Amino acid sequence: MKFKKDAQYFEAKIYSLASSQQETYVILEDKQKARLLPIEIGNIAASSIAIRFTGIAMPRPITQDLFLPIVEHLGGKIKFVSIDNFEKETYYSSLALEKEGGEIKFIDMRPSDALAISVRAGCPIWVADDVLEKTLSVKKPISDSEISDFKSNLDELGPKKFFEQLKKDDN
Repeated sequence: MKFKKDAQYFEAKIYSLASSQQETYVILEDKQKARLLPIEIGNIAASSIAIRFTGIAMPRPITQDLFLPIVEHLGGKIKFVSIDNFEKETYYSSLALEKEGGEIKFIDMRPSDALAISVRAGCPIWVADDVLEKTLSVKKPISDSEISDFKSNLDELGPKKFFEQLKKDDN
């Protein structure tokens, strides 16, 4: 599933990573509204994202570190990544690659890889509006006490159960 040119998208940013022994989520934040989109990812992808955020220098490049210089060496530019669909418990995403001359090509990839590349490229993250209609999204905590409760409940329940509970509370 590739970028849907006729769909409505909103811009998001990585809000947080949340993990337990069994699962890891990257949490995207809608830049315009107080809502969060948790996407379950693997531990390796989460580490790749976290490494970039913390500024840890790796002795050798990891896969996502290689992607950007290769694209640039070939005359391309990463324009944005997008979360395009959610179907059968799976998210689908794309990377928009601008070739020399301005032509945009969309590359289908896992959201975890797309997001790991986006933090390296500094490019926007776009999420299709209908993804939020098909999956779990929650309202962002606003006050200091809500943030404290958010973190406490996340630690106690684990990400998956926590987000399921928040969805029930919103209904």
